[in-house]
Amino acid sequence: LRIPAHGVRVLRLAPWRGAPMVVGTDLHLSGGGVELADVRIAADRIAGRVESPWDYPVVITAIFGSGLRVVGRRATVRPGVPFTIRPG
Repeated sequence: LRIPAHGVRVLRLAPWRGAPMVVGTDLHLSGGGVELADVRIAADRIAGRVESPWDYPVVITAIFGSGLRVVGRRATVRPGVPFTIRPG
């Protein structure tokens, strides 16, 4: 993790239960708690949409895996547009 001089990063600590999960977004400090809507999580995908009054692309970070094998994925989406993130 690199943080530039005078930069700020939000670090989320969450228990790993071996199931897919949204790690966060780059839009709000809640990491998706405010801007993500209709989120559906399955073993092979995370789907939903971003709700925001700003027409600005949002990066969503998710993880997939089991045990100690974890794969991170990112998707950049616009508010109002449905998204699907898959592990592969």
